Amino acid sequence: MYLGELYQTDERFVEYINRFSTWNVAEFFGEAIKVYCCNR
Repeated sequence: MYLGELYQTDERFVEYINRFSTWNVAEFFGEAIKVYCCNR
């Protein structure tokens, strides 16, 4: 498991991160981290 997966699967992360916006930031961060790591 990597950090990006935690943003998508751990409800504590999801709840905390999404508290600061009106859209699913946790899902976006999780995908962004995955793309970044796969392209390095």
